Amino acid sequence: MRARRPSAALLRYAAGWGLAGAVVAAALLLLFRSSAVPELRPLQQVELSAAARAAGCRLQPAALPDRDPARPVPAGVYDAPVPEGGTVAALRRGLVVVTYRLELGKEDRQRLEVLQKVVPRGTVLAPDGAAAGAAMRVRAWRMELGCPRADDRTIEAVRLFRGRYIGRRP
Repeated sequence: MRARRPSAALLRYAAGWGLAGAVVAAALLLLFRSSAVPELRPLQQVELSAAARAAGCRLQPAALPDRDPARPVPAGVYDAPVPEGGTVAALRRGLVVVTYRLELGKEDRQRLEVLQKVVPRGTVLAPDGAAAGAAMRVRAWRMELGCPRADDRTIEAVRLFRGRYIGRRP
């Protein structure tokens, strides 16, 4: 018994769908390549204190103001400063809050957004309108990391800080 050969119309139909799939795949590749989102580099340090020193950051215990209970700021990325009372309430729930100066460059903000997306339910990222001195400040319950700039070393220190203190609560 001889096998039936596919008809020419069926071959053209299959080739058309194959070509359409290739065009869509190429368009998606171009789209993702053109959106140059910074990536997180592999960690060079494993010790938080060493990473903080290398980045010029200051790791210290933080005194939090006693406030009336407020609604916690939900984890996420914010375009405007968030209320301090909501930040303190978020810290009490174990979130890590990363704030940065409004003048921080676009590329540095994108790095911080990538950092937030690694642990989206545990990290708040927002500008700080009252930031003085430090380019960025990372807080957890009763701990703080203040950094003068937002370069690769700083991002590494922030990653280690968050890994150690996320989920810390009273």
